[in-house]
Amino acid sequence: MGFEVLYDYFLRILPYYAFKIGVAFLIVILGLALGFIAKGIVRFLLHSFKIDYLLEKLKVNHLFGKISTVEFFADFTEFYIFLIFFVEGLNFIDFFSAAALITQFLTWLPKFLAGFILFLLFYVVVKYIESLILNSGHKNAKPFVPYINFVLLTFAFIVSLEQMGFKVEFLKQSFLVVLFTFALALALALGIGLGFALKDDFKAFLDENVFNNKKNTKKSSRRTNKVKRKR
Repeated sequence: MGFEVLYDYFLRILPYYAFKIGVAFLIVILGLALGFIAKGIVRFLLHSFKIDYLLEKLKVNHLFGKISTVEFFADFTEFYIFLIFFVEGLNFIDFFSAAALITQFLTWLPKFLAGFILFLLFYVVVKYIESLILNSGHKNAKPFVPYINFVLLTFAFIVSLEQMGFKVEFLKQSFLVVLFTFALALALALGIGLGFALKDDFKAFLDENVFNNKKNTKKSSRRTNKVKRKR
């Protein structure tokens, strides 16, 4: 008797849940379709504005290896739109806990994108500074380029992580220690190098202005003594 009641209850609720699952499935399919269309639009716009050419010229078009930065933005758009519809599908079949978890992830994704764009802008600026130093003609500055890049990119990475919502207090303190150490080492290197560079000039200055004056004074005193003796 109990089995028949359970069977009747299952037959009553089956059409209801089958309908809800079917609608949720259609919502997810719609999200896939719209995400695919949005991906194509983003890719077309980025190619139209020659963003890929600009990033290739700045040597930042392949930060993710074989995946270009343009494809990354296109895939990100597709994935984001799909997740929005996927959450709606979960809500429709009353999977509220899973939907809430994915919704939190969705609210974080724009922060991640903003942090990534910020790091990309920093990377472009660092590469521009590097090109200025390398093309400046100062050979003594070239050995410091890798260290300058490391410091600036580390700073960009920390700022980007903070923009994404991560706690980076420990990284900030560590970066300040590294920055102080780098500045101290740079100051010492420049001071020692400048000292060696000016050593010969300073010696020539002393020879010309101090020691020559002493020699001239000795010569003039000898001439004076000779004149006195003749008298």
